[in-house]
Amino acid sequence: MAAVRTLKENTKTYLDQFIGQLGWLDTSLPEALRIVYVITLMVIALVDTQGNVAVRCKQKGIISGVLLASMVLIGTALYLTATPVGSRTIGGIQGRYFIPISPLFFLLFHNKKVRIDLETPGFYGAMISFILFSLTSTVFVIMRRYYVS
Repeated sequence: MAAVRTLKENTKTYLDQFIGQLGWLDTSLPEALRIVYVITLMVIALVDTQGNVAVRCKQKGIISGVLLASMVLIGTALYLTATPVGSRTIGGIQGRYFIPISPLFFLLFHNKKVRIDLETPGFYGAMISFILFSLTSTVFVIMRRYYVS
């Protein structure tokens, strides 16, 4: 099955494109930054800061169905339009196509067991530092790609 083979062969590529390949996929953020970014996203997804928000199993099932349907539709559209007949994988899929549905994916990890108090000393400082580091790195990568010869 082309869809399963495509996911198996290209999961890392899609993740890299989702996080840190810019433009025409010819400008990449440093790999260390991409790894830390993924870890940060997962930690933030796992941490509950709102005591009044609850995502129940039934809701997670619906979210999973919507995610799966979205992925199938993306794959189908590109299978029909960008994949040569008889190809073993689906061509043309890029990681950035999954950005609009990513909040649903991260919502699946919401739970009431892992909690963090946002007033924990250093939490805001760590987040602000990470954001500033990420943005600064991105600006330097873009400047090197487009403005420095």
